[in-house]
Amino acid sequence: YLSYIQIDNPLVRVVDPVFLGMHVGDVSSCEVSSKCVQKADAKERVGVFCQVDSATTVVEYSDLPVEFATQTDEQGKLLFSAGSIAIHMISINFLQRVADVMPWHRAHKKVSHIHLETGERVSPQEPNAYKYERFVFDIVPMADRSLVVETKREEEFAPIKNAEGMDSPSTSKALQQARAIRWLRTYIEVHDGAQVEISPLTASSSDDLATVELPSSIDEHGACVV
Repeated sequence: YLSYIQIDNPLVRVVDPVFLGMHVGDVSSCEVSSKCVQKADAKERVGVFCQVDSATTVVEYSDLPVEFATQTDEQGKLLFSAGSIAIHMISINFLQRVADVMPWHRAHKKVSHIHLETGERVSPQEPNAYKYERFVFDIVPMADRSLVVETKREEEFAPIKNAEGMDSPSTSKALQQARAIRWLRTYIEVHDGAQVEISPLTASSSDDLATVELPSSIDEHGACVV
């Protein structure tokens, strides 16, 4: 099996044994399984899981019409709320079977280049090149019975997409620290203001900390790397 994750999401569990167990269980065809979170809002730039012609599919945020992206139910909840966080468990045999039939996507991009006559670097203001890409989520509807598991975003989703503001290193760090504090408070006292980090080599869940030697407490001015 192949565990597929995004390197710009430091909260991701590289291999989740529970997720793997569900992938090989009777509820799926053991081909591809995915994780999702509830979208923060209608404008969040993540794809959404939905049914297209009876097949589970991921629709990229840029392809989802605004009237669908903003549609809500009677309680005000988004109808298309299952946001894809690009975490998949894929069976190798299935991947080998579908790799050559995955579609290509054309993206019009601004690509810097060297001017052939002057030798100077040119940074275009308008798109000047086409980039052809394949998206992993395109294999989801190819499965006989794919599995989508909803997880808590505060536990597994802290993306770094921007230099500042939302989804930046500062917001990701805050989410990583908040999770570390939650996990540690199961076992020890951690005061507000403490600086805490848990290495993924130490623990991939709070249960893993049960066998780790920990300090008795961490005060508000303390810092701890576990």
